[in-house]
Amino acid sequence: MLVSGEVDLPTGKVTFRPVYVLDELGAVRLPEPGEYTLELLGAGGQVVGSYPFAPAKAIADRLQAGTAFESAGFHMTLPYADSIQSIRVRRGDSILGALVAGAQPPSLVSAAGTLSADSRAVRVRWSAKLAEVRRFITWYAPRPMPGATWQTIGVNSTASWIDLRPEDFGGQRVWVQILASSGLRSTSLRAGPFAVPAGGP
Repeated sequence: MLVSGEVDLPTGKVTFRPVYVLDELGAVRLPEPGEYTLELLGAGGQVVGSYPFAPAKAIADRLQAGTAFESAGFHMTLPYADSIQSIRVRRGDSILGALVAGAQPPSLVSAAGTLSADSRAVRVRWSAKLAEVRRFITWYAPRPMPGATWQTIGVNSTASWIDLRPEDFGGQRVWVQILASSGLRSTSLRAGPFAVPAGGP
């Protein structure tokens, strides 16, 4: 499961991004240990996984105000279990943020590609059920074979479509995998192949 989020340094509050279950698309990548701990909790609140980590920090420019601020976040790929009902981050005895699973995962029911009127792109659209769907990740691969390397073409998008453009995929037949997240629950749909026209002058 891909877990990521931000830490507000002045207040200590943690905000989670949508979580995705990656199946064969990702390998476990444990974080560097630190003073924060991410915990995976079961139905009874018992801790089924615990991962100390140190948030990654960066200095960002606040252009309009002309000042700089420090941001911190985390991004890790952890073992998944069906029993997980919530995740939380704590520092010492303080709970800084939590994400609780909904009643059921979102459902992706269909995907289809349509060539644009000017033949400049294939727009792949998909349909999702459940209003709580929050974000999508989109991946692609030339062939959906076991062990294939899938590449990311869209991250945490709210749009239920993506364009396969000739400048990126011209002349290829492309398979697409869509992951939909409702927070802590996610599901995936694989579709294709979509024939992308070669780019012109």
